[in-house]
Amino acid sequence: MSWHVAQIGAYSLTTPQNMSLGQCTVLGILLLGAWLFSNLLIYRRLFKPRRYICALLLSLNTLAFMAFLGTVLDTRYSHTHTKQAILVTSGVSQEKLAALGKDKSGYNTVFTLDNNIDLSGATYLASPSLLVHAMPDVDTISVLGDGLSSEQWRTLLATQAHRDGVYTNSIAVTFSPSIKSTGLVDMRWNRQITLGEQLDITGIVQAPTTVDKANSHDTTQYLLQLQTPSGSVEQEEHLVAGQSFHLSTQPKSAGQWLYTLKLLTLSSQQVLEQSQLAVSIEQPPTLRVAIWQSAPSFETKHLKDWASKTGSQIKVVTQISQQAYLRQTINQAPLATGSVAPKGKQFFSPQALNDSDILLMDGRGLVQLSVDERDRLGEAVESGMGLLVFADNDLADSNLFNGAPQKKKLNMPRVQVDKQAEDELAIIYPQRPVTKNAKAMPSQLLAVSPLRFSNEQGDVLLNAPNQRPLVKRVHQGLGQVAMTLIPRSYVWKINDNQQAYGRLWHYLFKQIARNTQHTYWQPEKQDQLTLLHAQLNACLTLGNDKFTVSRYQAFSQYMDNQLRIEQPLVLNQQPEQPIWWCTHYWPQTSGWHRLYLANTTTANQAETSLNKPAASQYRYVYSPDTWPSWQQSNKHAASKEMAALSPQKTSNMHQEILHKGWFYGLLLLMLTLLWLARRLL
Repeated sequence: MSWHVAQIGAYSLTTPQNMSLGQCTVLGILLLGAWLFSNLLIYRRLFKPRRYICALLLSLNTLAFMAFLGTVLDTRYSHTHTKQAILVTSGVSQEKLAALGKDKSGYNTVFTLDNNIDLSGATYLASPSLLVHAMPDVDTISVLGDGLSSEQWRTLLATQAHRDGVYTNSIAVTFSPSIKSTGLVDMRWNRQITLGEQLDITGIVQAPTTVDKANSHDTTQYLLQLQTPSGSVEQEEHLVAGQSFHLSTQPKSAGQWLYTLKLLTLSSQQVLEQSQLAVSIEQPPTLRVAIWQSAPSFETKHLKDWASKTGSQIKVVTQISQQAYLRQTINQAPLATGSVAPKGKQFFSPQALNDSDILLMDGRGLVQLSVDERDRLGEAVESGMGLLVFADNDLADSNLFNGAPQKKKLNMPRVQVDKQAEDELAIIYPQRPVTKNAKAMPSQLLAVSPLRFSNEQGDVLLNAPNQRPLVKRVHQGLGQVAMTLIPRSYVWKINDNQQAYGRLWHYLFKQIARNTQHTYWQPEKQDQLTLLHAQLNACLTLGNDKFTVSRYQAFSQYMDNQLRIEQPLVLNQQPEQPIWWCTHYWPQTSGWHRLYLANTTTANQAETSLNKPAASQYRYVYSPDTWPSWQQSNKHAASKEMAALSPQKTSNMHQEILHKGWFYGLLLLMLTLLWLARRLL
């Protein structure tokens, strides 16, 4: 502790540290007494004979005592200024680098994250989190160039000093962005899909901000190409700067594939960017499909043939007369086939329904069921089975759910007859980009029944371009009940539009059928890029209540110099989502990484004792130099947001203790002059 003695403008005098008040008082009295006594001796001796010399010696003696006080007391100089850290990132212009080289201010400290930037006096930082350690008293961080990503900003601010024992976000941030590069930004695509689903790719073409607005009518034309893993061009699109795009393709085989997006100038065919899109394509799960129909149907015949080729187990019961039913099975043990006289009560037994993942029925077949059969059907849906009903006039005209109460009433969309609603329409998948002014070809149209949904109940699975719902779904317990107004989708199949037909039914089965994957990794976010040495986050959804960390172990598998590396991962249960167990790690190699869960604790046991892991997912880790424009755009957005949210740039009060060497020199000079005066006078 020190005591404040005096304040002279910006200068203040304080006692040395740990000197008590009594010691300060005694020292002050002694110094004051010595000064008065010495001045008195000089005055008595020289005032009368040599008045001018006496005044000079009194001044020298006073300066000597002031210099002595300066050596004993601490002299502090108070001033205000901002201690600024200038963080230079990649993309900074040469003009700004030249301006930094001319800046001789002692309050600005220059750091760089790019070791290739030639800037004298700059300190290289391997990570932004080291900045606060290198400059603990920083008030403002000025970022030049591309900026920092959201993850880099979080690590930087998380390591700032704990001032007075409390974490404070008091550092002001300013950002001077670099010139935008020409390339692809705001990219989105589904990284993990099932064979039969469509790969959708969206993004925007970005151009530099230095384009002369006066010549905006002379817009540069770009050519965007989507290339398959084999290198052939799958799709092309002509674009201008700032225009969004939507490309789509349907992969034909499962595996881990790298598609390529190439951006070129249309006139000179100069390649501006060429980046890869990693897509992991899994085989669709094998489903147990049951079909109950009141009459033979071309729709179910083609659907049965298509589903059987995917490996699904098929069970079909068709009414061929008032009391006769035809039963058929595919990809499973043969049961009773041919004509059977009694109504197939075994079809709607609890065991038979529990052995089905999805049941397809026509409306008349549903109406003809007994109350007990509908009760068992409702119980099966609540237990997780999916039900898809082909709506027809019999269902619309029936008072199926207005009669006697049922134990397990089916909660399903309502339909009504509307003869004017019969039409041929294209179908629109939800959350898919719709091309404006795009007119569907006749081969893309499907017939729609003369029916309409009569209420707003349920989720819309398929729409028409005029926003008319074509397929709706209602959740009931663990399962769902869906209804379709499309009676003849097989037209696509017989007209050689196999891809559209397969995509339609892959999608509907996925949305309606029982969820057989109780344990699975959450899909990777479509708008994020996993980079080398950056944190990779993954969450596992567990449907097994008996899951324990001691029994199961998560692993990351990747290749490094042709060696397969198994890295154990730590799973942490999320308090807000108890069925979610999340992990993270920092990939050390680029390329494909396989995440999987095994009911063992070592990777060797997982490979030798398990034919198939409990859950598996492939993710791709990109090298830091891929998708340059997209990375730049994300860093610009994150840095601008941080600058907007940070406190305003302020000047803080700083105190510096003056070096006592000046006072020692002044004291020595005054004592020397006093000694010479004594020798000469």
